[in-house]
Amino acid sequence: MEKPLFEETQRNVALIIIPVMVSAIIGSLALVQIATGKPVGNHPISDSGIIIVFLITVIIGVLISSQKLKIIITKDEIIYSFGIFASRSTVKITDVQRMSITKYDPLTDFWGWGVKNNSTTDCYTVSGDTGLELILPNRNRKILIGTNKPTELQLVLQAHFPDKLKSANENKS
Repeated sequence: MEKPLFEETQRNVALIIIPVMVSAIIGSLALVQIATGKPVGNHPISDSGIIIVFLITVIIGVLISSQKLKIIITKDEIIYSFGIFASRSTVKITDVQRMSITKYDPLTDFWGWGVKNNSTTDCYTVSGDTGLELILPNRNRKILIGTNKPTELQLVLQAHFPDKLKSANENKS
C-alpha cells in the first residue's frame, strides 16, 4: 500500500471503561465469596459458577473494548474498517463524486454510534459528531465515516482532492 495522506484510529472510551467496571465488580464478588467461604447475595452462585461468569465478562469486555474505527486515505483510495473482526472496505477516489467534512447528530440522525444507517446514509462512527461524507454516483446512499481530526482531514482534502470537495452552498442543501 502506498503512503497514507491521512490515517486515524478511534476507540470509544466508554466501551473500555464499562466492561472493566463490570469485570471488577464481579471479580470482587468472586474474591469475597471464595476467600470468606460465604456465598454472596440472596441467591448465590457456586464458586466455580462465579469464576466462569467473571471469565465470561472479561472475555466479552476484551472483545467489546477492541472495537475500533480505522480510516486511511491515500491518493487513490479511502480505506475504512469498523469492529473487531471487520473486513476493510475500500472506496476508490475516482468513484467519489463529492466529499466533505460534515457535522451530524449521532443520536438523532443515527440513533447512536457504531455501524448505523438512516434512509440516505451508511454511517461508521465511534465518538464525536464530525465525519467525512462521501457521495458516490453509482450508489443511492452516502457514506459517513466519523473523525476526531476534522481540521487535519480538511487540510488533506483541500491539498489533494480540491475538485472533489463540496462547496459551502452544497453542504446547506
